[in-house]
Amino acid sequence: MPAIGYRRGPLRGPQIVRGTAAVDPASISAGAAGTASISITGLQATDIVVLEPPSTLEAGLVYRGCIEAAGSVTILLTNPTASPVDGASKTWSYKVIKTA
Repeated sequence: MPAIGYRRGPLRGPQIVRGTAAVDPASISAGAAGTASISITGLQATDIVVLEPPSTLEAGLVYRGCIEAAGSVTILLTNPTASPVDGASKTWSYKVIKTA
């Protein structure tokens, strides 16, 4: 059977690292976007990051994240509503799928 990127031996499948980080975005004007950054120890630019916002994320905010550099993830928060949104500090969860 062909290998699909899995290692043989005691380490099988991708390594997944889980954690949490505090995110406190600045106020985002109506129809605008803002950013917030979090640091993740050991994160490499080739890893895959899955962000999970808290269930209490302010209504109207839309998020996406990207790895900016090794150890740093930038979260882009967009406010498509007609009113400004001032997000409070909240704890986000993340999963890092190690690719190397």
